[in-house]
Amino acid sequence: MTGLQARGDELMTGNIDRQRYDRQRTQDRGSAMIMVLVFTIISALIVIPMLTYAMTVLRVNSVSVEKREDLEAVRGGARVAVSDPVALFQTCTSQSSFATLPTPAVDSFTQCRQISEVGVTDELTIPYSSVALQPGEQISSQNFTGMSQLEPPVDAAEGWWLGDLESEPVANSIWLPNLPEVDGTLQSSDGHELPDPYECRVFFPGRYTEPIVLAETAYFASGSYYFEESVTVLGGGDVVAGFGLEPGCVSDLQAFSDIDDSAAPDRFNIDGLGATFVLGSDARLIVDDSKTLDAAGDVVDNNTNEPAKFWINQRYVQNAADGGARVSIMTVNGDTDPIDAAVPDGPSSVSDLQVPGVVLVPQSQVQIAQGDTATTELASSRDFVPSTHTAEPTVPRAPIITSVHPLGEPRSHDGRSGAAFIEWAAPTGGESGGSTITKYEVFDQNGVSKCITDGALHCTVIDLPEMDLNQSTTLTLMATNALGDSDPSAPVSVQVTGDADRLAATQAPTNVVTEQAALEAGPPPDQQPASISWDAPEQWPAGEYGPFNDPWFSPPVSQYDVQVYRVYEDHLGDLQTEEAPMAETCTTASFRDQPAPTTCLINNLPPLDTTPGMGPETVPEVLEVLASDGPPVVVAVAPEPAQFGTWVGYTFTVTASIPITESHVTTSPFMTSASSAQSNAIAVFNGTGTAVPAEPNVVPEAPPYVPDPVVDIRLSNAETSEARIAGYTSIPQGRLHITNPNGNDVKVNGGIVAGTYDIDSSTFGTSTIVGFQNTVLQRTVQVITTLPGSNRSSTMTLQINANGADVAVNSWVTQ
Repeated sequence: MTGLQARGDELMTGNIDRQRYDRQRTQDRGSAMIMVLVFTIISALIVIPMLTYAMTVLRVNSVSVEKREDLEAVRGGARVAVSDPVALFQTCTSQSSFATLPTPAVDSFTQCRQISEVGVTDELTIPYSSVALQPGEQISSQNFTGMSQLEPPVDAAEGWWLGDLESEPVANSIWLPNLPEVDGTLQSSDGHELPDPYECRVFFPGRYTEPIVLAETAYFASGSYYFEESVTVLGGGDVVAGFGLEPGCVSDLQAFSDIDDSAAPDRFNIDGLGATFVLGSDARLIVDDSKTLDAAGDVVDNNTNEPAKFWINQRYVQNAADGGARVSIMTVNGDTDPIDAAVPDGPSSVSDLQVPGVVLVPQSQVQIAQGDTATTELASSRDFVPSTHTAEPTVPRAPIITSVHPLGEPRSHDGRSGAAFIEWAAPTGGESGGSTITKYEVFDQNGVSKCITDGALHCTVIDLPEMDLNQSTTLTLMATNALGDSDPSAPVSVQVTGDADRLAATQAPTNVVTEQAALEAGPPPDQQPASISWDAPEQWPAGEYGPFNDPWFSPPVSQYDVQVYRVYEDHLGDLQTEEAPMAETCTTASFRDQPAPTTCLINNLPPLDTTPGMGPETVPEVLEVLASDGPPVVVAVAPEPAQFGTWVGYTFTVTASIPITESHVTTSPFMTSASSAQSNAIAVFNGTGTAVPAEPNVVPEAPPYVPDPVVDIRLSNAETSEARIAGYTSIPQGRLHITNPNGNDVKVNGGIVAGTYDIDSSTFGTSTIVGFQNTVLQRTVQVITTLPGSNRSSTMTLQINANGADVAVNSWVTQ
């Protein structure tokens, strides 16, 4: 084959292949379109639903996240509520309405209500909520808390209540609990300081014989305490006793485990929960925010108004036979008397306390657990000393000198010695010791008696150091009653200077008036009565100038003396008064703190015959004759014949005296006033009035002794002071005192029996609670949290104990 032919064949063959290729490509293009259509259909059937599913899943996931967030929000509200169980317990108290609770930062809303509660006692073990034992004490008209107050009936004897007495709490009874056993360990009244980081002073159960004064944070561990001196909480003090509803600066476990071994007591004696304070001897519980302690430990005024806080948690014991359960404060009851009254400091014995008409309380018993049962012994056999703060009369309290007036002695005794007029305050029931004060006596710094009164509230002391030497003297005052002498008063210093007022008698009495009088039964013929009255004289006011141009000062009058003179008309018709007084007279005197009376009665005046000429013989008239050539010549010319006057009646004068202790000054004329002007003259016979004899002096009975309060709460500042006694208070022979004018939180609400009450009524029943409130130990509450704008909610039911230590969730539903 030639080259041209080969070339042609090649071209022909190439054309044929190209045609075949073109046909095949045209066929492939149709197949691809079919495949595209097939894939499009498959995509419509598979991919789009998958995308739709994916979008649906994404949308569902978004809803699920929001739901989880909402559910967590409502759960968070419940968790926040449960995080503070004490606040939850105190807030959720109503079954009929919901209370709002704090919520977390998210916009949820939480509220709660009480479903049920469990109290400390049931109705069968609730005694009278508040009892007053001392006859005459009334509490029914006051706002005590609880429905079962009890007070003495009218004209009750001191033992009126003993028939209702029970040693265990029983409904409609007077509960007088037995004392608990107290370990004999003598604990330090300084307490124990815990190491850093604690800022807390800790005390452990046992016996305390020295006073405790607190103006700092302190904790009394759970158990029973016996005190013989006072426990005092002042401004700056924050004190909790016993583990319980109110947390202290530490717990019992921390107090026991974290104390420095070198400072630990020999015995810790921690027992049960809460605390019982037993007050014996001179012990009292005092909460007073008007005072505080300075850096040196001295009691000073609380000028910075630091609050005082005291809370004693109610006591719970595991063994019902142990004493002190449910009791917070109790006194050791009874009376301590010397076996031999002639030896008051000798051996003594304890008996029931009985003050006739005032109080009768059996002596205390101690409850001693023996397994599940208990026996009792007299408290005195276990070294408990009865409380001395009772209504039993005692020696007076130290009197208070209220004023001292320095004086110079009268110029007639110009030894330049000094004197002083002293006054003191009248005693109250407490100050007199419940027994009439029979004597006051003033002593100088050497113990020398300077003056004595029988109950008068003033006296004049003389013979002090010479006033020109400007020496000072210290004086004290003591009071005496049937029980003995008081402590001396606070001393006062007196210095008499040369310009001091002079001691002087008072001015003369004035306006003396006499009236005829007749005894009711008719006077004997030889004795006729007259009634005399006068006005008390004015004293020389301080600085008034009297004789010798000295400033004078007069103490009160101690005695008035009445003198009687006969009056007659002489022959010339002039009235004359006999020079010598008659033997008949009358005297009045001050008695105790009462001034001397300004009236008196003379019953034994002889009758006067007023017939003309039946009087005394006329005294010859004295004439002075002038001689013509010399000095005057005095001659007496008697009337001729002798003449007699006519009796007219009687006239009276009165003098006043001031009291001065026996000394050279006593006889001074300056101690007795000048005589008053004469009274009107009366003829005393066939009198028409009625003789009224003076009332006899009667020594007044002292009011019942008002002891220092055993429980004394004085919250006077406006800060957040607080005093709470959660358990029972048993002070049957003592007194409860509360002053709370600014409405601080004061609650004595575990029930109480006391001898007497002295409570500031301005906040009584509002911020001041006294009586019984059945303490709730456990509440079942429902906590509901919702989310505004959502239907999500959380409902939790849980049980909470009062101390917040135990919380149990019964159910929790979120939806």
